[in-house]
Amino acid sequence: MAKILIVDDGTNIQIDFFESFLIYDHDIVQVNRLDVAIESLDTIAFDIVIIDTLSAELFCKELIDYVKTKSGSTQIIIIANENDIEDSVLLEQYNADDCIRKPINFDTLKKSIIMSTRIKQLQDKNINSEASHMLNCNDLDEQLASRTVALQASLQSIVSLLSSVVELRDPYTSGHQKRVGNLSAMIALKMNLSEESVHYLRIIGYIHDIGKIAIPAEILLKPGNLSWVEMVMIRSHPQIGFELIEKSGLPSIISETIKQHHERCDGSGHPNKLVESELTIESQIVMVADVIEAMVFPRTYRPALGIDIALEELHSHSGTLFNKVVVNAIIELFNNDGYEFDDSFYQIHFPF
Repeated sequence: MAKILIVDDGTNIQIDFFESFLIYDHDIVQVNRLDVAIESLDTIAFDIVIIDTLSAELFCKELIDYVKTKSGSTQIIIIANENDIEDSVLLEQYNADDCIRKPINFDTLKKSIIMSTRIKQLQDKNINSEASHMLNCNDLDEQLASRTVALQASLQSIVSLLSSVVELRDPYTSGHQKRVGNLSAMIALKMNLSEESVHYLRIIGYIHDIGKIAIPAEILLKPGNLSWVEMVMIRSHPQIGFELIEKSGLPSIISETIKQHHERCDGSGHPNKLVESELTIESQIVMVADVIEAMVFPRTYRPALGIDIALEELHSHSGTLFNKVVVNAIIELFNNDGYEFDDSFYQIHFPF
């Protein structure tokens, strides 16, 4: 039933006494030296180690420490003299699991071995269960990591596709969304916003005009002034974009910022005439990035105005139409940091 190592010099615990356990199919090994005990522990996985503290007192603690190092579930039974200090002190002193007093009573020892064997089995079961759980957890972690990578790649492809769809509808503004997304991310970095906000702003910028897919091409590409009806249709694209992205299940910060990117801090924007306190910081960044890009690059209805005029326009409306901190950040980017518009499509990361 159990593999038992007895450490005794052969005079205090007689081997004949333990031979009676053979009828219970216990596998018993008796040694009388530390080196032999260690050699046995290195070759056999014992369930129980019984140590006579008198005969092994010179190396008792060292041996027990070695046993615990080999297997934390191996049970230690110490044999103590009748007049030794109380059991609880001995058990703590030797880091043992049970204590048997001399003269040894066979039934007492038998019960101790049976109980120690059961405890060893239960602890091994728990250890194996924990190990199996850890393996399963590691496996699940690997699967989750793999699926997360695949999901990130899929979402990146979707964002790239959505961005391209808008450009196909309005090729005259090719690169606009990517330039706005990249600039928005740089503004967020300049303002020391969270990494999450930086990622979201790049994503939002890349698809902020997605609502334009519902606007007729002849209106998007019209070279002259728009009629009142046409202007109303153009101004509907933030709301349309919001409704499209909201249904996709993407984080609400994306759809909300798309809806707000044509609002203005003084409430003069559209579609809901929100004021600065009602706007997300992300939308206040995207609106400024959107405005400066539109002024710097040509449109069907006017030539490019250039960066100097664009920055001056932003500065003149800082604190009214636009957030002061955002305007200051964008001016520093272009004037002090030498930032240049970038229409590359960078790898994006959804901060789940």
